Amino acid sequence: MKIQRNRGPGPLNRRADLSREDSQLASVLARAAEAGARQQNVITVTPQLLQRFDSDSINLTVDFRTRLSQVYRDKFQALRALDFVPMLDSPVHQTSTGYIGEFLSKVGTAQLITELSTDVPLVSLTGRPFTGNIATYGAAGSWSQMDVFRAAVGLINLPVETQKAAREAVETMTDSLVSLGNSDAGIPGFLSHPSVETVPLSAGNWTSLSHSAVVADILTWVGGLMARVGYIESSVPDTILLPPLAKTALLAIRTTLGVSAWATVTQELREAYGITVDTWSRLASAGTGGAARVVAYRRDPKILGAIVPMVYTEFAPQERGFQVVIPAMARCGGTVVIEPKAIAYADNSLA
Repeated sequence: MKIQRNRGPGPLNRRADLSREDSQLASVLARAAEAGARQQNVITVTPQLLQRFDSDSINLTVDFRTRLSQVYRDKFQALRALDFVPMLDSPVHQTSTGYIGEFLSKVGTAQLITELSTDVPLVSLTGRPFTGNIATYGAAGSWSQMDVFRAAVGLINLPVETQKAAREAVETMTDSLVSLGNSDAGIPGFLSHPSVETVPLSAGNWTSLSHSAVVADILTWVGGLMARVGYIESSVPDTILLPPLAKTALLAIRTTLGVSAWATVTQELREAYGITVDTWSRLASAGTGGAARVVAYRRDPKILGAIVPMVYTEFAPQERGFQVVIPAMARCGGTVVIEPKAIAYADNSLA
């Protein structure tokens, strides 16, 4: 596009000989500016109209793309370990390398005696120790020095998504250690604790049972667990966790009136025993040989507790060559089980 400049007392006057494409571009830009001023509409422009040539033949690109304000991320399973496992009520220092505790049992009972008796029954205590390790783990977000320079002059903001991903990685490790543990690090988990016994369901394989049979199977199992702890109120189960497919199976088993086994079981357990039933994706393969696992337990820090002396903690930015990193760490000792008989596994609900 050639520009002829005329000198005069007023501002610089321009007379342009526009080509066909230049005319089209000018028209599009005028309409875009007008529409944008009215309601900030996004104008779709063909690739041919995204280029123009000024008087010095410099090729400029006009970008009409709009950056979406919403960020879309990968989906992962919800981190629910600390929802189901209460934090241990005994404080653990964040620098500890491990822990040791003792579970006390009473031996002996009181008996009837005479007022002059010299043979008074003795009561003693026996201790059962439990120990475990505490692991350290971490992740870091990183940016280039140029990202930092651009942010300093206001051209960009340092992206926060990288640090969000680092935080999610650390918190996912915490969830994994509390729920499944890590045998190589000597850390026990709630769903695979060596002190907890497997108590099979009487029938199992719920997908092959009728509505009444599957309800009876679950209620019989719960009754056995209550007898196992001597019906002590502070030890009987108040929570049952199912793998997702077990809930699906219970929803599919219905009476002739359309009432699902899931509705019947959850209602009867809640009304009769105050037991809450929930699902957890970690149970899908937590059983022996990767089987689906059902867990019944009392959600009480006197029964079990998560040991997380250091939750997600960020540190100051650090320079590494041409990178700036923000490291983060956490520390966890998995799950300590204080009263193993108050917890039970069953691996035959779907097999």
